[in-house]
Amino acid sequence: MKRIIIILTAIIAMACTTKTKTNVGENRKDEGAGKDIYVLGYVQDTTFIDENAEFPEGRIYKSVYWKNGIAKNISDEIGTPDGYDMFTVWDMVAINGKLVYLGVAYNKLKNESTFFIWKDGRFRELDGGSEVNTPKLVDIGGDVAVVGCTEKAGSQRYIISIPVMWDNNGKKKTLDMEGYSNCDLHSAFAHNGDVYACGRVYNDDNTKGVGAIWKNGKLTTYTAPGGRVTMYGFTTIGVSGNDIYTTMVCNSDSPNTSDLTLWKNGKPVETLVRGGDLPIAHCIAINGNDVYVGGSENKRVEGKDIETESLARIWKNGKEMKIDQGKGLGYVSSIVVDEGNVYACGNIDFGGVLWTNGKHMDLPGANGMDCAKKVIIVPKKQ
Repeated sequence: MKRIIIILTAIIAMACTTKTKTNVGENRKDEGAGKDIYVLGYVQDTTFIDENAEFPEGRIYKSVYWKNGIAKNISDEIGTPDGYDMFTVWDMVAINGKLVYLGVAYNKLKNESTFFIWKDGRFRELDGGSEVNTPKLVDIGGDVAVVGCTEKAGSQRYIISIPVMWDNNGKKKTLDMEGYSNCDLHSAFAHNGDVYACGRVYNDDNTKGVGAIWKNGKLTTYTAPGGRVTMYGFTTIGVSGNDIYTTMVCNSDSPNTSDLTLWKNGKPVETLVRGGDLPIAHCIAINGNDVYVGGSENKRVEGKDIETESLARIWKNGKEMKIDQGKGLGYVSSIVVDEGNVYACGNIDFGGVLWTNGKHMDLPGANGMDCAKKVIIVPKKQ
């Protein structure tokens, strides 16, 4: 489906777009000892560049993972579904040391595309996979599920999104909407056999949306603090024990500014950014009593051609951590804490980056045009 291709290229194009010091990784073991560090991302295919075409239509990207810093082309390992020309990976998890992929396959001749799960050497097509939007892959005790949205025509010819979950074999069921007609779904997480998702639900007036959390398909909604406007709802979710952590962006007291808040069990508990310029959180990781949030915040830069630039951010327990910024123009897309070490990936200055305890390593790509989406840690095979 052409819309899927447009969404993916737009995401890649955007991705490849007084501080408090806190200690990280106390009592940590040696970084990466006995573990393989995988980073899912995309690199520009320099064998096909149309210099006369507008970006991103003139750029083709390959799905890769970096294993301990070495890039591998995923399609070279798994191929493509029968009848399709390309397979672009959207998400990745590891189950019992084996990688499982969610991605979209393209048939160039027919101008068609649809989503598939790849697991144990097989492609499984998602039911209604040509209409899927923002899918997330989760591990439920060794089985996988996909949480996302399907699109359909709404009133006045608007396209609306409906939340859906697909099982290990690609069969789908619709999640609750509780009378709302449209939704945005941003993040999903599985814990102790339960599947959580978060985002926003709304009706015809999208300025009156509310934060949404689904647990096993059941919807609970939350208004922004002080009844303010939230155009994103909850942007990411994580669960530890009986505690559910989420983040929300809403408008602030001053015009054209926003607050970014951390929530616990349906209540805001920390303001990560107050009165900021487009702060956003993309990921949460919980390690014992420590809660890490990754994302970005725009900051005004004096003496540069652009007025503001996006800077990568990690907050630990509500306080901003000191991390390498490189040349700026960055964000954090994924965080994992393993044996006291904090791993994060994202982008700096149009290039994929892996941070380890705040220190960054540039991930090798094609002409610097690459982006990193997700980091996972896998025990090395004995």
